[in-house]
Amino acid sequence: MKTSLLAAAPLLLLLVGVPVLAQDRFELSGESRGQPIEATLLLQGESVTISVVVGHSSLQLAGELKPRGSSLVGTLRSNRGISGALSPGFRTDRWNAQLRREGPLVTLRLASRYRSIKLEGLAVLGNRNLANEALIRRFYSAFVASDGDTMASCYTPDVHFTDPVFPNLRGESAGDMWKMLCASKPKVVFSGIRADGRYGVAHWEADYELFGNKIHNVIEARFEFRDGLIVRHVDQFSFPAWSRQAFGRFVSVLPSMAVRHVVRRISASQLKTFQEEQAGKE
Repeated sequence: MKTSLLAAAPLLLLLVGVPVLAQDRFELSGESRGQPIEATLLLQGESVTISVVVGHSSLQLAGELKPRGSSLVGTLRSNRGISGALSPGFRTDRWNAQLRREGPLVTLRLASRYRSIKLEGLAVLGNRNLANEALIRRFYSAFVASDGDTMASCYTPDVHFTDPVFPNLRGESAGDMWKMLCASKPKVVFSGIRADGRYGVAHWEADYELFGNKIHNVIEARFEFRDGLIVRHVDQFSFPAWSRQAFGRFVSVLPSMAVRHVVRRISASQLKTFQEEQAGKE
């Protein structure tokens, strides 16, 4: 489906604020009650069409989004594009939508009577900044070499790190987390590095063992820079997929938030123990 960037630009500039970041197509992903969801969003003027894939089923939503504060909001309706055996929670003809941009992150929230969905994706960045791209490359090259000290040196002293397991690490704790992970010697590959003067993105994958189980994790990373260093780092990956590899399929029958809470507590305890051991060596 072809859409006009020229027609979409006025609305998109309200969303992104910077002309060089205007775009009319976003690839988004997320989860709902443990189900992976993929979506393609197309904008043309105020009109929006969203193709949503849930497992082996799909539906299409269409409507209009209008500016409200720093977001685009509106009501979307499903059309005849439903295929496959969608669960009842998805088989509704009315969805409230909110599209928001923060840095390179695009977030789409969909809510119906029965279900809420949060989908995220990355927007096109501005003019390339080779120094920031080199910084990301230095960070992951150090990870490949299990060099946690070099990774930590890429952060500002007040860096903020977030991922599904460590949702709120600040300052030295963020660097210490990478040092702890490097001690396990994971196999790491990275690609897709792109950065402008303020934001950056990368794709990386890791293979390692946890609780005797082999883990293959696929991560999308985004960064914010300040004074030549990383001040904000967010890693996004599928927690349900990761937990099934780590603990087995039985976790699928447990409440997702309960599993996440336990994993976060265990991981925080491991990091604290690691930090205490490192302090004892000094």
